[in-house]
Amino acid sequence: ITVANLDALMEEHEGQPAYFFDIDRTVEHVFLLPVSNDWSYVDDTRHSYVVIDPDEERYATFRIVLGDREILDGVFLRTTSPSGEVRVFTEADLVRDQDGDRTVLSFAYPAVERGTIIEESYRTSRVARDDYQPPLYLDMPLQREVPVGRLAFRYVFPEYWALKIKAIGPRRVPAYELDRQSYEGRSVVTFNGRNIPGFPDEPFSPYFKEVAPYLEMQVTRIENPFDNLMPLYETPTSWDQLASNFGKYAFDRGSRRRYREVRELAETLTAGLETDSSKVATIVAWVQDEIESGGDADDIAEVIRDRKASGPMKTSLANALLSEAGVDAEYIMIHPVSEGHFDRNFITYNQFTAPALLVTVGGEKTAVFPAIDGL
Repeated sequence: ITVANLDALMEEHEGQPAYFFDIDRTVEHVFLLPVSNDWSYVDDTRHSYVVIDPDEERYATFRIVLGDREILDGVFLRTTSPSGEVRVFTEADLVRDQDGDRTVLSFAYPAVERGTIIEESYRTSRVARDDYQPPLYLDMPLQREVPVGRLAFRYVFPEYWALKIKAIGPRRVPAYELDRQSYEGRSVVTFNGRNIPGFPDEPFSPYFKEVAPYLEMQVTRIENPFDNLMPLYETPTSWDQLASNFGKYAFDRGSRRRYREVRELAETLTAGLETDSSKVATIVAWVQDEIESGGDADDIAEVIRDRKASGPMKTSLANALLSEAGVDAEYIMIHPVSEGHFDRNFITYNQFTAPALLVTVGGEKTAVFPAIDGL
């Protein structure tokens, strides 16, 4: 791109922190059964952009977060200043920090100014193990915070896998193409977009999935090459089947599954409280204030001891405490507005990400959210 064209482009997008010339991402499952047991999940991303506002840190810094079992196979970073000076950076330049089971790799580009062009290319992978399965669910935004000249995305998987793509509105699907058996026995989902406007990130603006395009997909079945009757993998095929898996979070006071710690804590928290509404307010506030978000506890007695739990487990604890206190509380999962359109044919846990309790007080039902502070 010429200097004159670059100046005109930055002037056209004045007010934006950056402009992406190109975003290209390919995600591929390299699954070699029945030839071998090898299965790797490869994510290859390349993009280039021009910095318009050098004070915007997001576009003057490279940052990638590696999930559990994810490794960085390679990275190439290059900056070109308005004067034409080119600088190249590699993995050795990255700063590595640990955040639980995630690894954060970052690098602050030096001497970034208006008109600096940044090119980033990196590849990550995850390999299947006896105790680990690569991700079979993917949520790919097709619009970014800033304008994009060209966006290309490909999802490559074996032809005998079944894939489901979520509708993003009533009778609306993303503008993708599905090509079966197009790539050495693999299928490819492809999206290509041009001149994509930036998504406004402003106070009180709609959630991204309410108005912006995205590709949300999941592998629903992997056939077994050795047994036609028993698949290697299969997601729930009905909402009833999926809902039954949330049963471990619900608390039934009449069942044998009761905990002395829960009963004693409920008695302590509600001592002297006469109304159900005061019990609800006290117990929910205690869970929000005293139980830290995080951890992998799968038992409410463990949650009480460790004071740390996931959102579903925090809600499960509040469910148990309220039930022990004599309050009618039903565990529910809610599809939030932030998840966009509810597609009844896309049966996945990812459509229900807000655990809540439906409590009955004074004959009226009210939803409370122990996992969300203040609700």
